[in-house]
Amino acid sequence: MVKPPRKPLPRPPLDLTDVFDALRDPIRREIVRRLSVGENLCSAFADLGSPSGLSYHFARLRSAGLTLTRKSGTCRLLSLRKEALEAEYPGLLACVLKEETPAR
Repeated sequence: MVKPPRKPLPRPPLDLTDVFDALRDPIRREIVRRLSVGENLCSAFADLGSPSGLSYHFARLRSAGLTLTRKSGTCRLLSLRKEALEAEYPGLLACVLKEETPAR
């Protein structure tokens, strides 16, 4: 018997404290900057740190409600929840994106 696809659960509104806490870290802000252009593979962020460190950062962004992760075969794709963020906190994403990227 084939199970019908599950309906996604409604997401609770974004909590400003969680959002600020997630955006506090410069690596997570860089991830958000890159995702603002579009969905990306988790492996596209390898230059920002170790796989375990990146996994931690991805989880923090996801738990704050800023990103979604979807599976595609053996890959994981990250996307930014731009519309939800803009609806809850207009202009916040623009401020994050305006911040200059530190020189490496």
